[in-house]
Amino acid sequence: MAYLYCKNRSPFWYIQYVDSDRKKHDKSTGFRADDPNDTVKAKILRAELEAKEYQRVPVVNGAGWDTWVPKFLARHCETKETFVRYEDAWKWIALWLQRQRIHAPRQLTYRLGVEYVDWRTNFKKRTGKTVRRNTAILELKLLSLITGEAVRMGHADANPIVSIKIRREKSAKKPELTDQEIVEIRQALREERSGCRYLST
Repeated sequence: MAYLYCKNRSPFWYIQYVDSDRKKHDKSTGFRADDPNDTVKAKILRAELEAKEYQRVPVVNGAGWDTWVPKFLARHCETKETFVRYEDAWKWIALWLQRQRIHAPRQLTYRLGVEYVDWRTNFKKRTGKTVRRNTAILELKLLSLITGEAVRMGHADANPIVSIKIRREKSAKKPELTDQEIVEIRQALREERSGCRYLST
């Protein structure tokens, strides 16, 4: 498992990881620990190296997504509405996993997680419509939640997409209320309060 660390008297992040020959390495990333931008780059490098380690681990029999994800969602969701929303999101995630041939959690990588948003926002439904970026990001967060459960169940050693940071779309700016709309709203509130007093007597 790759991880970052600092050394005394050195301004850089260092990383320890295992290569394809299972040889352990400790080296400087070249990214400064006191620079927020460099720190982000160092974390991305760590995630990429760690993802390569996961790819070498054979898929565990019985750890396919469909064998446990539906049960996890049913157990995790506290309301029926949440379950329905998560179940709908999972259908899209499952479709993407199938197309990417990611049959078990150990095959998931940081890079693939980043690519999910582009795939989802460019995928056209039968109606020809696509989803907004924020919808895709919420689905990616659900996938991270599911992968975290995979780690707890022993289906994966770590969650390579837990640290993905993807910028959300800015919400459309709502127009300011006009003076006439404000007058109408206040009048409606007065009438509603008046009606409530009448009903309570």
